[in-house]
Amino acid sequence: SLGGNCRTTMVATITCDDQQLDESISTCHFARRVAMVKNVVAMNEEVDPAAIIRRLRQEIRDLREEVRMLKGGQEDRGPLTPDEIRRLQEQIEAYCADNGPDANLNLGGSMLFIRAAFDVFKKIVRAGGLMGPGGAIMKLGGGGGAGGGKDGGGGE
Repeated sequence: SLGGNCRTTMVATITCDDQQLDESISTCHFARRVAMVKNVVAMNEEVDPAAIIRRLRQEIRDLREEVRMLKGGQEDRGPLTPDEIRRLQEQIEAYCADNGPDANLNLGGSMLFIRAAFDVFKKIVRAGGLMGPGGAIMKLGGGGGAGGGKDGGGGE
């Protein structure tokens, strides 16, 4: 067969004998058709098996993470801890206070964190937003409302 990762040479053997004239003409036609075949030669790459194994293991980790994210990631753990909720509230407050066009809120792709973030946003909206008097940012209290005390402080 023609092709593969090698150079191919066509050698056509013909004879001048009158009895083999048809075969010689047929061989010449075949050789001409073979000469029109374009073959791109490429060297085989030597690949390190350890590198392939590392790449495939990383791909497995990535795919498992994607499946966990698509399933909601709730099989592995329970509800958010109070510390995680507090950090999430701080992230959301910083996100809402950032007026820049490149403001970003990274929740890590976990449906558990995304649902908790929606709960925090719901509390903010029900409490009248994050902006207090004079444009100051109000902290969310542990009781579910904005503000934390009579003086408007965060209850720190």
